[in-house]
Amino acid sequence: MGAKASKAATDRNNRAVAPTHNADLVSHAKAPAGDLSTAMDSADAKYVAQPGQARLSRQQEADDCIAYWNEVFAVEGSFADEYVIL
Repeated sequence: MGAKASKAATDRNNRAVAPTHNADLVSHAKAPAGDLSTAMDSADAKYVAQPGQARLSRQQEADDCIAYWNEVFAVEGSFADEYVIL
């Protein structure tokens, strides 16, 4: 007498999981001359490249902020200079 899982639990554990794709990608893949493998490789490459572009943008903003702060520091000096005990 073995333990059996309920049908609901079995169905819940065996659900197919599929990634979602935008309509343009699906229509491109379904085109008569379209190759699904090539379309997916292209989409994957674009997906991987997006975070890299965002990282470069954030790095540029950080570099601009540092350059601005260095200009302010050169003109004004450090706000902590008056509190330095030497």
